[in-house]
Amino acid sequence: MKKQVILDLDHALIYSTYKEIDGLKLISNRKYLFLYHRPFLKDFLKFIETKYEIIFYTSSKIDYARWVVSTFKLNNKYEIFGRKYTKTIYSEYGITYKKSLEKIKREFEYKVKVLDDRPDLWDENGVDLIDVEPWMGEIIDDKLKIVKDLF
Repeated sequence: MKKQVILDLDHALIYSTYKEIDGLKLISNRKYLFLYHRPFLKDFLKFIETKYEIIFYTSSKIDYARWVVSTFKLNNKYEIFGRKYTKTIYSEYGITYKKSLEKIKREFEYKVKVLDDRPDLWDENGVDLIDVEPWMGEIIDDKLKIVKDLF
């Protein structure tokens, strides 16, 4: 059985926005939301699928997450955990959603690799965090090529 890897969606693998971005390939749109894949995403996911069982874990709502992941056209099975599996933190700066292996009711026999642009939303020892710079729709970006070497 393959080890599992946890991948974040927004700003780590994709970017969605209410306006179109010139020069970037539009992957899908839903109502007024435009979805873009981070450069080199297809190659990154193809590589990850050969080595790991993928778990997507996002602070977003599950219906949005399912839509996003459906655009990846993956060959292997995967699980998606959305906002309901996060801990809501209220502060003077707004709401944040903390992620945790405990919330998704998973125990791993090893440190599970987690790719996320917000490592500050993880507060546990059981993960091997791979911090990827947030992607905000820039046309030139090679961060997925760089972090691939960490898997």
